[in-house]
Amino acid sequence: MTDPQLWTAFDSCAVTQAESTMVRYELHRLKVEAGSAPPDRSGWTFSLRKIYSSAPLVEGQRIEVAAPEPG
Repeated sequence: MTDPQLWTAFDSCAVTQAESTMVRYELHRLKVEAGSAPPDRSGWTFSLRKIYSSAPLVEGQRIEVAAPEPG
């Protein structure tokens, strides 16, 4: 599959639609925690080699200040 085909598949499936939207358009909302998820909690499991803890900036301001939620 090409990237657009893959995103279309994710977006068209009710199970993956919310995560697909977040990863594509709201990545700043992704919460990274150290440790492992409880066994009763579903989610993606993978390991990271490096975490950039700095928030994204837009013209020198944190993204949530520069691009607040629509009212």
